[in-house]
This record gives sequence, C-alpha cells and structure tokens, in this order.
Amino acid sequence: MQISYISKGVSYDNDHGICLFVGRRTDDPTPREFTYIFELDIDPAKDMTVCFQKRGRYMAGFSYLLNPKAVEEGHLAIVLPNIVDLPKSSCKLNLFEAHIESDTAVFGYTSVEGKQKEFRFPLTGFNEKYLEQFI
Repeated sequence: MQISYISKGVSYDNDHGICLFVGRRTDDPTPREFTYIFELDIDPAKDMTVCFQKRGRYMAGFSYLLNPKAVEEGHLAIVLPNIVDLPKSSCKLNLFEAHIESDTAVFGYTSVEGKQKEFRFPLTGFNEKYLEQFI
C-alpha cells in the first residue's frame, strides 16, 4: 500500500509553529490520517482544544491530550484518523470535511508557564493543494 502526503506549515517566529501532514492511499482520494506537529510551548499534562472556524465562527471542535509516551520522546504531535469519535458524545467528526469547510483551525493550549494561549492555523489553500494531487 502506497501512501501519499501533502503538508502545510505555519510559523510566526523561529520558535512557534505547526505543520500539518495529510496522508492518503494513492488509490483512494479520501485522507486516512491527519498529523499535526507542534513547535509550541505546550504543557503536555493539560488538554488542548482543536476548533475549526469559518470567518471566525465556530463549526466543530474537540479537546485532546497529547500522548505522554510521545511527549517523553520529544514529539509534540497528534495523529488523527479521518473520522474522529468526539469525546463525551455519540457524534463523529469527518476531519476532511472540517478542513474543507473551515478557513482556520484554532489550537488552544496551556503553556508550560501556565498561560492560556492559542495558535491560529489558516487552512487557506488546503483544498487547492489537496486537489492538485489528482490533476
């Protein structure tokens, strides 16, 4: 099975940024997984929130705790399947649809100093870049 990836990275200085990798089987246009890699001052013991917005309006979101084992190894990342079971509900979220319908993914987190912070990850160009794979 061959996997094809597209990526998008956003940073606002030398120390803070996020990179998104989207993987799909080469024979299937639907993404298999979404990987967000963080270069942020995240306190890994606290939940972070992922919120999809369009023109500043909330569309969908959930909270997530980073994998403690991965954090010990120095990997601040989340790897999510295309269909996510939302915690504490019976709802499912299609991440591909959320990325297409949104213009921003907002990551809310607690810094290692205990301050509440957020990183706004623009999704502008994501649809086009993903669809270019099939031309």
